[in-house]
Amino acid sequence: MKTIMLFSTALTAGLLLSGCSKEREEAPAAPPAGIPEAQTNEVKSVVEKVAEKAKTDVDKLNEKAKAVAASITVDREDVMADLKKSIPEITQQAEKMDQAHLLAYAKEYNAAIQTTSEKLGPVAEQIKSLPMNALLGERGKELKNTLSEYKDQLSALQQRIGIYLDRLKAMGVDLSAYGL
Repeated sequence: MKTIMLFSTALTAGLLLSGCSKEREEAPAAPPAGIPEAQTNEVKSVVEKVAEKAKTDVDKLNEKAKAVAASITVDREDVMADLKKSIPEITQQAEKMDQAHLLAYAKEYNAAIQTTSEKLGPVAEQIKSLPMNALLGERGKELKNTLSEYKDQLSALQQRIGIYLDRLKAMGVDLSAYGL
């Protein structure tokens, strides 16, 4: 009798141990007992609708974020209007801007500097090609004034872009990543 009892205890222990070592696969949670299937289906339907609404709302928010990012553009007119502002005004303006706005201004300033630089060459070539007597005449004065305006504009643009770039550097922005 002792042998049977020992054998049955060992068998029970073996079965228990082997059952514990296996990982159980979790079945989907069954609805609590006593809740009608129609009510369960209704809850599932509501959950699906809420999930779909959440997805739609996230998509709408992403679209709004893209629109806001696109709206942070700076026109050439804004940059040229800045040339009439003093350096302290530009500095104060830059201090109030976030990184996206600073980058937008810096990029547009960079483009304005490129355009102005490209205008300098042809005017300088026209001045060089003028004969000495024409250089002293109306056409020469006109070209010299135009060249002087472009040089002053270029200098002012470079001075002001420096303010935006310094602010971006202070924020830890890698300017080379933006071609600045």
